[in-house]
Amino acid sequence: MARDLEADLSSGDSSRIRKVLAVPAKEKLDPKLISGIASLGRITIREDTAVLLDDNSMRVYADVENGDIKTWTLLLTKQGASWLVSSTLEGEQK
Repeated sequence: MARDLEADLSSGDSSRIRKVLAVPAKEKLDPKLISGIASLGRITIREDTAVLLDDNSMRVYADVENGDIKTWTLLLTKQGASWLVSSTLEGEQK
């Protein structure tokens, strides 16, 4: 799960980024959102920080490397067999 998310989020490809975001397929996304994610650089999900919040929600930390390393909190939601990014917060949020 984590390696696929990392690869898609770090790809710079708008269609790959969009497919791992928990938004309806027909919803228009602000192009700045996609370009902002694409510009983040390498994203490494720290699987050892994953906390299952309920059957369909998870919190995990990710290190984002773009010159320096910053930690972000990713909130994931399960849709079918896939975990998708539903929200992000800068820093480690509990």
